[in-house]
Amino acid sequence: ILVSQQVFVGHQQMTVYTIFAGFLYMIGKTIINLNLKKVQISKVFNKILVFFIIIGIASLLSLVILIPSYELLKLSTRSVMELQVSWYPFPVKHLLTFLDPFLFGNPKYGTYPIISEHWGIFWENTGYVGIIPLILLGLSLFLLKKPSLFLFGLLLFSLLFILGKYSPLYFIHEFPPFSLFRVPSRFLFFVDLLIALLAGYTLRAIFIKSKRILQYEGFVVILLILIHTINIFYYFYNYHPVGKVDEWYQTPKVIEYLKRDKSRFRIFTIDNTSQWNEIFLKEGWRHPEKYLQFREAMIGHENFFYGIPKSNFYTSFVTKRMKAVNDLLFGDIKKEKNDIRIGTNAASLLGIMNVKYILSPLPVRDFEKVFESNGISLYKNAHFQNRVIFARQYKKIDTLNDVKNTLISREFDPENVVLLEKDVQGDFIACDDPKSSCQVNLNIQIDIPGHLVVNVNSDRDGIVVFSDSYYPGWEARVDNRPVAILAANINQKAVVVKRGKHIVSFIYQPQTVRLGATVSAIGYLVVLIALLFLIRKRH
Repeated sequence: ILVSQQVFVGHQQMTVYTIFAGFLYMIGKTIINLNLKKVQISKVFNKILVFFIIIGIASLLSLVILIPSYELLKLSTRSVMELQVSWYPFPVKHLLTFLDPFLFGNPKYGTYPIISEHWGIFWENTGYVGIIPLILLGLSLFLLKKPSLFLFGLLLFSLLFILGKYSPLYFIHEFPPFSLFRVPSRFLFFVDLLIALLAGYTLRAIFIKSKRILQYEGFVVILLILIHTINIFYYFYNYHPVGKVDEWYQTPKVIEYLKRDKSRFRIFTIDNTSQWNEIFLKEGWRHPEKYLQFREAMIGHENFFYGIPKSNFYTSFVTKRMKAVNDLLFGDIKKEKNDIRIGTNAASLLGIMNVKYILSPLPVRDFEKVFESNGISLYKNAHFQNRVIFARQYKKIDTLNDVKNTLISREFDPENVVLLEKDVQGDFIACDDPKSSCQVNLNIQIDIPGHLVVNVNSDRDGIVVFSDSYYPGWEARVDNRPVAILAANINQKAVVVKRGKHIVSFIYQPQTVRLGATVSAIGYLVVLIALLFLIRKRH
């Protein structure tokens, strides 16, 4: 149950590492017991079998999240990514930071080396546990008996594991599931756990060997805890930035402006990493108030706090379709020294993505600036399209180059023409002149996450295009009859609608979640019955 709950937390790299650490501990303990002849080989296989049964049950209980996650993995760029497994290793010389966490610099003061794929990140490269555990770790070599020293073997293995590409054990990271993850230094949690275990066993051995010290056991333990606490606070008490709640939770002025616009739209942010790094790499966060200005920029996922949809965001798993859009988009956005140029391709694509406003720290050429606050400017996208549109015609595309050439074409009208990957099946009576001869009325009735309902009235056939991502699990209906969802504009959804009045609905009902939830529910029921049976048997 504990492992299944860790799966639900969502950081599957840590789940895999936890299972791997548990397996290593079990194998190490078993080898020691075999050498001491405390256990028979047949019982060893039983233990291994029980371990895998536990993992199997945990997986069963977690299928409600594992099955959809696997579906996402298959659709993401991670399914073909190989090079990034070598990123962010634990540098060998960083082992010295177990003695002093700030030996190579302190990010608070901007003295720590800049983040790179070969060096790593301070907060993922730091496993400092204090001086007392290290002293006890050294004493353990002389005080612990051989059965406990197998933990040293695990500690050595774990240290080699976190070194990533600098380690002779690097080949392990080439195999699934380890090949799915970056930052091998995250296995530091097991290194710290082993240091703590060895320190604890050593302290117990000291008490056993010295009756005099044992008499003052309580005093010694309290004294060690006090010294250890002072040790940790000495390094980290002033490490974290502290600010006034009112300042950091005050609604940004740009949000106040956007809230006045009652239409359905998204924003797009050009992240000001250069200005951020100018402060971060030189001053760290000694003056946290200097970062207040970046709240206007809606960096990362800050938009969630204010209910403002955003087209670009940070995610660990990018779908192949999303990447294709991003490649086209960012390939046409050029950052110059003093301004930013958003080309026709990018502007048109942003419009298709329902982006009405662009936030930028630098001037954006040929875009209308409508608001400015704390050095962040808000620009209006003249190519903006509604969240749902009625396309009167379509154009079949085969490659990304076709998309690029279409977007820059003067003849392309994104408000009336949608890009499809397949021809529309059956009769399709499109408008010959969509700008003048065809009438359509489109009214959104329901627009909540996972559910969209639109009333459509047109005098010609057309295609209703929904600007959200094309992804498995969505179902579409026209007048309550299931219809096929077409992939539109690379990463959007569309359905064909005949002339006349219709009710079009999109609803997210993923079969993967249903299947996973059903199996997980059965699994929890079986576990509950088994626990009740064991409790009853004991009593």
